Amino acid sequence: MNTIKKGRFDFRLDEKLKQQMEEAAGLLSVPVSSFVTEAIRERAARVINEHRRLLVDEQAWDMIHSLLENPPEPTDRLRAIAARFDDEETWMWQKK
Repeated sequence: MNTIKKGRFDFRLDEKLKQQMEEAAGLLSVPVSSFVTEAIRERAARVINEHRRLLVDEQAWDMIHSLLENPPEPTDRLRAIAARFDDEETWMWQKK
């Protein structure tokens, strides 16, 4: 039998926000806890996604694009690092 661990939050709300949550949950015919959980999930995903994006100006994008289209030759150091991967692409740490 699989058990799902659940966390619990206790927090205070002003009465107006509490009423808004209850009304919105009622309009969707879902429990308030489900409504709040989904709202938190959506907002958290949006915040995380926004912070994971790389925003660059046009000049920086042109440089990135150029490097991707015409990469420089690998240096000796990069070749040495690449050689430390085994056949399964697992990093093999070699202490100097």
